[in-house]
Amino acid sequence: MSLFKKFSKIQIWIMGVLFFVLGTDHLKALENVENLWSARIPISLDGTIKPIDTLRIQTSIGGRITSLEVEENEVVQKNQELLKLKNETQKQQLELAKLQLEINKNNLKDRTQQITLMQVQLKTSKNAVTDRERQLKLLNLQIKTSLNNVKDRERQVKLAELQLQTSRNNLRDRQRQVTLAETQINISKNSLKDQETNLKDIERRLKDEQTLFEQGSSTKSQLDAVQLQKDRGLLSLDNAKLNLSRSEEDVNGAKIAVENAENAVLRSEQDHEGAKIALENSKITLMKTEQDVEGGKLALENAKLALLRSEQEVVRAQLAEENAKFSVKLSKQEILLRQDSLDDTVISSKISGIVIKKYFEEGEVVGNGARLFDIVNIDRVEIEVGVKEEDLSRIQIGQKVVFTTPAYPNQRYAGKVDRLSWTANTQDGKFPVFIHAANPNLQLRSGMSAKV
Repeated sequence: MSLFKKFSKIQIWIMGVLFFVLGTDHLKALENVENLWSARIPISLDGTIKPIDTLRIQTSIGGRITSLEVEENEVVQKNQELLKLKNETQKQQLELAKLQLEINKNNLKDRTQQITLMQVQLKTSKNAVTDRERQLKLLNLQIKTSLNNVKDRERQVKLAELQLQTSRNNLRDRQRQVTLAETQINISKNSLKDQETNLKDIERRLKDEQTLFEQGSSTKSQLDAVQLQKDRGLLSLDNAKLNLSRSEEDVNGAKIAVENAENAVLRSEQDHEGAKIALENSKITLMKTEQDVEGGKLALENAKLALLRSEQEVVRAQLAEENAKFSVKLSKQEILLRQDSLDDTVISSKISGIVIKKYFEEGEVVGNGARLFDIVNIDRVEIEVGVKEEDLSRIQIGQKVVFTTPAYPNQRYAGKVDRLSWTANTQDGKFPVFIHAANPNLQLRSGMSAKV
């Protein structure tokens, strides 16, 4: 309404007149088209009746027909037995397939056990590698200990050498002391002799002075002076004896010191030799440890190689297990195939229908793929008709149709368009249209003509 408010009444009247004129011409054109199509309806088409379900039964194996259960034109049901074949080869192959399945199952069990053993071996190899690594670490620590021990032994040898040199120097010093002490003894002995000679001379002088004093030729002081000299001589003699005694003791002490020094030198030499031996032993121990380290490295490499082999064995065992599983699966499929082949010795119908053709008789031998029966299911039929191009647009899938057949001219049958071909027939240019219909009381037969 709001749109028409914008125009005046005159404008609206003019537009109405134009619309009437133009609309009337358009309606007339449409009426002519409808009349044209109405003149062509209904469409009448000719076709041939044929069954929808047609089964050609063939054998998948060869053999001799031992029993034939049906004849031509006989009605059969789905899964109904038609014939039996004798084929001992299929039975033997089935038994062999079952035997092979058992073998493959046992092989699979063996492979599974092998995987378990390989996994245990793998764990053992891993533990061996860990153990070898620990041993190598311990050996490396042992090398460090041995190196430190060698260095310590070398220091001990040097200390022993220094101690030996010190002991030898001490021995020489003690020997010099003995020489000095012996020299001192000689000096003390000479001094003692001198004091004894001096004392004898003083005693002689004292005796002469005593005689002179008694004779009055000498004074008391002179006598006392000589007496004093005697006393001093006696004292000097005692001192000389003491010095000699001390010198002798010094000599004895020096000799003891020399013996102690010699013993010390001997001990130092023994210590030095012992240090050398200990150093050699330490070097030998170090060498052995180094060899042990090399052996440990080699053992570790061998353990790693064993671990790698174990890992590869596990992978190989797993692959073998997979292959064994695959073999078991193949054996099961082979049994199914052999069972199917054995089952194929009993031929049954896959559909319900009528046996329209039988190709062999009981007792005959058939080959692999031989055609045995033709069975049709006539409960529903199909009619193929050709539609011209100009009529194709009026045909739709699911569209209801009515058809008749000369066999029953007074009876009409209902059907539906099932499908339309996308390509035309090259001979007549018509498009095939397929109609499906029910077959009440099985009145319709294959090959009957139909007008749709």
